[in-house]
Amino acid sequence: MERKKTAAAELRPELGRLGSHLSSSPAMSPDEHAIKLTGHLFSFGSSILNRAGEFTSELIIC
Repeated sequence: MERKKTAAAELRPELGRLGSHLSSSPAMSPDEHAIKLTGHLFSFGSSILNRAGEFTSELIIC
């Protein structure tokens, strides 16, 4: 259970950045909006994959 809380706490900043982007300025062009959103989604996905890799490594070691 503690591991889930730690993972959620580590992913929270990425979710915050993603959420703040979704409410971004309407002055952005659609292309700028898409590029920034893609970058945030990529960062969020990378964070999830990194946590999954760490978890798998810990299981193998144990």
